[in-house]
Amino acid sequence: MAHNAALCTRLGSSTLKIRQPIAGVGSLTISAGLCSIVCFILILSCPNAIHWFLLPVFLGGILITSDGLDWFRGKLDVFDPVGLVGLYGIHFFFIAPLFHVYLNYWMDYVTPPPDWREWLGRMALLNLIGLIAYRHSISYVGKQSGGGNIVQPKFSIDRKNSLRYWLVFLLVTGLLQLFVYLHVGGISGYISAFEALDDTFVGMGWIFVISESFPVLFFIGYAIIYCRHEKTQSWITIFSVLAIFLVLKLLFGGFRGSRSSIIFGLFWALGIVHFWIRPVPRKIIYVGLAFVISFMYVYGFYKSAGLKGFEDFTNRESRLKMESMTDRTLEGTILGDFGRSDTQAFLLYRLSNDDSYEYALGKTYLASVALLIPKSIWPERPEGKVQSGTELQYGNGLYPLWRSSRVYGLSGEAMLNFGILPIPVFFWLFGMLVAAVRNWIVKSHPRDILLLMAPFAVNLCIVTLASDSDNILLFIIQNGFIPFIFIKIIQKKCVRHNSDYAPSTCPGRKILAPKRCS
Repeated sequence: MAHNAALCTRLGSSTLKIRQPIAGVGSLTISAGLCSIVCFILILSCPNAIHWFLLPVFLGGILITSDGLDWFRGKLDVFDPVGLVGLYGIHFFFIAPLFHVYLNYWMDYVTPPPDWREWLGRMALLNLIGLIAYRHSISYVGKQSGGGNIVQPKFSIDRKNSLRYWLVFLLVTGLLQLFVYLHVGGISGYISAFEALDDTFVGMGWIFVISESFPVLFFIGYAIIYCRHEKTQSWITIFSVLAIFLVLKLLFGGFRGSRSSIIFGLFWALGIVHFWIRPVPRKIIYVGLAFVISFMYVYGFYKSAGLKGFEDFTNRESRLKMESMTDRTLEGTILGDFGRSDTQAFLLYRLSNDDSYEYALGKTYLASVALLIPKSIWPERPEGKVQSGTELQYGNGLYPLWRSSRVYGLSGEAMLNFGILPIPVFFWLFGMLVAAVRNWIVKSHPRDILLLMAPFAVNLCIVTLASDSDNILLFIIQNGFIPFIFIKIIQKKCVRHNSDYAPSTCPGRKILAPKRCS
């Protein structure tokens, strides 16, 4: 009983905050004031920003910034999906469009519209309607869920076999990665194969899915061991384990140039710390955001040119030359990697000026599902968004002579398939996803083994907004498939009898703590 009370004191208070309203009047008022100040400064420093596009960007900024402000003000838990989507949305819907105009920074290799601001404004208007649908969806799901204050115990750890299975999973994934290294001639050969961009890794996708799960499995095991001892971990210990985790992420797939897999993995690990070990303060998130931007920028040089990219980065002249050749600039990282404003605006422009484009009508989503079938079995898999995106940007007939690999985001892929009308529907469905993840976290027992997947689910919400269906599917399979199987194997269903529960003494929460669930 004392164990449950201490556990809820440590974890329950932060989980309680996740149940706060999405945004109160105070946050909306402050949001309107902050967005007004930003727009006013932009107008003073950039006369080109005086255009009607500013109005829908401003209104959308107020809506999404209110969620981000609730996160900043501590009204929402650090890993509340509504708060984190709001935090990311401040840049995605508000800051990025303004920066495009201020920096005059636009996508390459396209014939631009006569006035980018016109189409930024139209896209911002569509996103504004979408954000209204998104917020309505979250409110609707919140009302339907009832907002009860009862935690529902579901699954605990099978302590008898968990570490045994953990070692088996680590052994299998580690041996597979060792096989990969032996196949390509060690770490140096692994890096060389990435630099050469040849066919070395073709057909090894499912091997990577299994082997590159090693770091997350390692960290899950760390959390389970902590749970067994119930000893408060110092931040020095936690950061040391996180440093080991980062090295493992580099060794298990990071050297293939995937920046997102490393960032997603660190997000997951930090989330496990928050939900299972000790609450993560917001100042660590601030430092983490700075690290993410810096890492994405620096590691982008490796992604473009391998080890030579790191050499170019250390030399100013070579770095500037590489930036101009590959667009691996800081602006490109902030606006290209973390934003979709110009890309979505350009798609809207092309849809309005190209009557020959044929809507994909859902084919890009079906093509993403087809990615589950190896090319060795289905060599002529449909290209999906690659074909549709290329034809919309450059005209019919250019594919496959020219192939665009851009990422279009939630609104962008919707336009490729159905045009602009269903965009609010997609935002409403997106809100359903965010609300479902939030409600699941709130109603989970602090020691529910499935909570180890909570950071992954929160991350999925952000990925869904900024990415396409193929990226989302790859994220789910590559990052979550093996850890989910492991967790399902070691989970133990809690006994559900009235005599097995006793009310905990957690402050502010009415929790039924299971006596037999540990």
